[in-house]
Amino acid sequence: MARLFIFIALLALTPHATGFFWDWFRPSHPTEIVNSGSTNACDYTITIKGHNAHYVVCGNRTGTAKLSDSVKNQIAQAVKAAEPLDKLPTRPCPKSASFGTTTVVKHKGKATGDISCASTDQVNKLFNATETVVQQLHLNLVKHIITLPL
Repeated sequence: MARLFIFIALLALTPHATGFFWDWFRPSHPTEIVNSGSTNACDYTITIKGHNAHYVVCGNRTGTAKLSDSVKNQIAQAVKAAEPLDKLPTRPCPKSASFGTTTVVKHKGKATGDISCASTDQVNKLFNATETVVQQLHLNLVKHIITLPL
């Protein structure tokens, strides 16, 4: 038994420790969806690991929820198809000062540019997958503005 453990430990430390064997021992990489928010909309960060989604909205509202299989698979497939994320071709687009936001996806240490502007099929699928996650979490992204009497 000790020899098997030593063999596995040495194999994991070799420079060729990639692929199925190494991935089987390594915990999965979380995916992060980060939205900048705007004057009228809250910023948010959603961290997805497996079926669990932890979110922070407007900097202080937090929560955790389970994603359905279909939503989890949709975001996982969209991220995988878009890898490497830092090479995904995104382009800027005009945005309203009050309502314009940016959406970025982070995974395995790489990040996309702003995917909220329509671009390639991969960018559009990834953005649609992030919107599906937001919808399933029922996040309230409206900033509550308080007006005081003069």
